[in-house]
Amino acid sequence: MQKKVIIDNIKIKQDSIFNMGELYKALHSWFSNYGYDYAEEEYNETDSGKAKDLKFFWVAEKKMDAYVSWGIDLNVMIRGMEPVELERNGLKLKTFKGSIEFRITASMIKDPESKWSKGITSVLRKLYDQVMMRQRYNRMEDELVRETSKMIDEIKAFLNLYQF
Repeated sequence: MQKKVIIDNIKIKQDSIFNMGELYKALHSWFSNYGYDYAEEEYNETDSGKAKDLKFFWVAEKKMDAYVSWGIDLNVMIRGMEPVELERNGLKLKTFKGSIEFRITASMIKDPESKWSKGITSVLRKLYDQVMMRQRYNRMEDELVRETSKMIDEIKAFLNLYQF
């Protein structure tokens, strides 16, 4: 397996009002709509009485073909999360406020199952990668950047949704 980081630890941070349930739904929907298999690798919640700190880490992978996969690591940290009640158009909304930070890393993974990483096949793989497939890999890297940018835009739009 050869992993190349294409987008390294992009950070989005904002003190915001947000709906935690809707945030989870939006992230799940994005990964599902774009064809990623994903799992929550970590979830930690610390309650200090009035406010909570929350951290979760998701790992997502999208198989592009038999030899290449894309990976996205999403790390979300929320500090000082506390419930608030807002009024909008005469309706009371129960939501949260706090400092929310997203960190996103996107990678291209060649030979994720390590089928071409041993013995003579590793030499053939290097030749194949450098000579035959270089332009295709460059296009795939550009596509991964565009797709990850769409995710970043969706997160920013979500955070702006609750601006009053």
